[in-house]
Amino acid sequence: MQTSEIALNRLEHLLDIKDDLALICHKKPDSDTLGSALALSLGLSSCGKKTSVYASDPIPRNLTFLPLAEQVRCFKTLKQKRHEFAVCLDCGDYGQTGLRPVYEDKHPFSIFVNVDHHGNEDFADLNIIDTRASSTAEIIYALLLRFNIEITKEIATCLLAGIIGDTDNFKNPNTTLKTYKATSSLMRKGANLNKLGKSLNRNKSFSGLKLWGKVLARVKKHPEFGIVSAFITRKEIDEAGCLSDDIEGIANFLNSIPEAKASLLLTEEKNGDLKGSFRTLLPEVDVAKIAKFFGGGGHRKAAGFTFPGRIVFKENSWKIV
Repeated sequence: MQTSEIALNRLEHLLDIKDDLALICHKKPDSDTLGSALALSLGLSSCGKKTSVYASDPIPRNLTFLPLAEQVRCFKTLKQKRHEFAVCLDCGDYGQTGLRPVYEDKHPFSIFVNVDHHGNEDFADLNIIDTRASSTAEIIYALLLRFNIEITKEIATCLLAGIIGDTDNFKNPNTTLKTYKATSSLMRKGANLNKLGKSLNRNKSFSGLKLWGKVLARVKKHPEFGIVSAFITRKEIDEAGCLSDDIEGIANFLNSIPEAKASLLLTEEKNGDLKGSFRTLLPEVDVAKIAKFFGGGGHRKAAGFTFPGRIVFKENSWKIV
């Protein structure tokens, strides 16, 4: 699936005539949504546009080094600002934007655009989608070239962070020759691949690694479904003094088990909910469909859901109650 030339021309026209934009990251920002938003913000700002980047959740510690990351605003500010034009980056559906708790299903923007690399709901007024791209950052890279916007070292750093994150260090099947060409170009612009890799991947605290050990010790195979699963209790998280950053990546790591078609990580949230995180590396598996069965959603390769519940040890086994 690739966006038509007509849609791309329309986006170019909108960006040309509009001067004040809200750039929106998805919930629990990762390097792709944040890197894409920051790169687009930097690029449009160099053309004299006013841009503001927003996220419903805090920026993870391992992403705070990105240029302008400290200027990302919370949604409370978004409601006060009242932008006319908004662009969502890397959002598979409206719920993933984090806007629903603020505006419910009727957003306040006159022009609402979504740029994404997943096959998703056409929830925006204009949907710029390329499912062949490795990441939304790869799409933003192509758009900046199309719009003749100079890619500076700062922009290149943000974009390469997004590509590294969404390809899992170029290991995922969504990595293509086009991805490597973009990476090469961004490195020539000044993005440091080695430094970015260390910043994005060496982000676990000592207590976080000990928690990983507990979780990985009870990984369970479900051969009838082709899934491996694990869980984390709220007590374990609190006792370890860990933040959400410390447990990021466990669901992805579970995909390293060769016979697993997909992985599921269950995490107890503070509010009494259970959060399920699905991941897969296989092109023929769509975990978003599985997540939707539980009332959630997301992308083909990464999706999730929540429901009320707790994990308890009962009758010599762990159960969800």
